[in-house]
Amino acid sequence: MDFERQTHCLNCQAPLDTPFCGQCSQEKVRRIQFSELFRLIQEGILELRSPFLQLMWGMTTQPIATIKGYLNGERTKYFNPIKYAFLIFTALLILLALFDITFIPPEALLDSDNDQQFQSIFNEYLSSTLLYQSFLLPFFSALGAKLALRKKTFNVAELYIAHLLLSTQLAIVSAPFYFAELHFTQIFSFVSIAITLFFTTWMSLLLRKSNGSSIKDGALIVLCVTFSQLLAIILLSILLAAFAGFQVTQLEQIQTGS
Repeated sequence: MDFERQTHCLNCQAPLDTPFCGQCSQEKVRRIQFSELFRLIQEGILELRSPFLQLMWGMTTQPIATIKGYLNGERTKYFNPIKYAFLIFTALLILLALFDITFIPPEALLDSDNDQQFQSIFNEYLSSTLLYQSFLLPFFSALGAKLALRKKTFNVAELYIAHLLLSTQLAIVSAPFYFAELHFTQIFSFVSIAITLFFTTWMSLLLRKSNGSSIKDGALIVLCVTFSQLLAIILLSILLAAFAGFQVTQLEQIQTGS
């Protein structure tokens, strides 16, 4: 392959007249030698301005400005938010599994065999569906925010991106508490709910496209988001009941067969 005489993009085969392809934006390919290899290593590992790190740093230091920037068109600057959330939640789930962290402590339900069976089913259900829940709950929050603000804010799809990024960032901040096994405490549960509701309301207010009564809009957001989250919890509870019933049926079949 003669890399010096490229007349067409080697990625999409479009005519190549400039150092970058006008069709797919790929840079004119150079043969991989040690200088090119070092450049790839530097860009892949040490590049602090990569879209992934830009998004993570922005969500850590200026979350609202970062979310607004993405929604208002700064797409190339930041990493794909869906892929970002998927990678973060997947990494957290892998770490939870490696450290054998459950959502109900082993000593919480030891009164009867039924309690232990429910504990096992509940932990299995959460572990197998947590990734889906992580993407589902922000959607209900977005619906609640849109219902509260209507024409004053972005559309539901845009609000979903905003709430998904916020949920991902809160998951990163909450991770140390899970590894310290402090998530079992009631105080952590109440504080976690309060912080999530506060930041959801604050972000929704700052994403408004028109000015108005912040107190009135804030109250509506709290009411609508809380209602939408309750709907989500009801839906997840129904799925848990169906999952538990399926698991119990399987156990009874196994016991009957043995």
